[in-house]
Amino acid sequence: MNSRPIMPLGTSVWLIEKTGLTFEQIAEFTGLGLWEVQAIADETYAKHIQPFDPVSASQISMVDIQRCQTDPNARLRQRAVVARQPLNNYTFSVAGVRYYDGDRAVLEKGSSLLLQPEPANEHDEYAIEILTEDGCKLGYVPRKLSRTISRLLANGVPLLAAVESITYGWRRCIEVLISKNMASVPTLNTNTSSCWDR
Repeated sequence: MNSRPIMPLGTSVWLIEKTGLTFEQIAEFTGLGLWEVQAIADETYAKHIQPFDPVSASQISMVDIQRCQTDPNARLRQRAVVARQPLNNYTFSVAGVRYYDGDRAVLEKGSSLLLQPEPANEHDEYAIEILTEDGCKLGYVPRKLSRTISRLLANGVPLLAAVESITYGWRRCIEVLISKNMASVPTLNTNTSSCWDR
């Protein structure tokens, strides 16, 4: 098996809900125990974990999922990680922190974050959730940036996201630094987004 994917619990939830893969296939891909995958499917374990789409995150291809669905003995192949050396940086504040887990999450400067597209969002079809590696939802990419970043993700541009700073006023403000390593894609607006946007 390849290296353990990021957010294995969330990935398992998504694969159980969205595919016809066997529990054995999911367990081997995510590195979880078979009993854990079965318990997730039975909703007796990790009920608070949000689904994490490994296809949108470029961890696996839908073609590979379809291949394994037709052959229970086949095993999923995790995509190779592209070596990432950031060329452009952009900092913004997480939107909606007070509505989700942003006020309670344990964070520090440099904590890795995940960008999860949410196309079914009724307010913004380009909405992108910001999650910690253990599945805690901090909030969203500000609306004025979501379309651009969503387009980059859809085009397979590898984006690195991490906590840049945390400040406190009458509510917590989490600054996120995003780095990308492809000079051929459109650059993001270089203005820093306000903590009070969205």
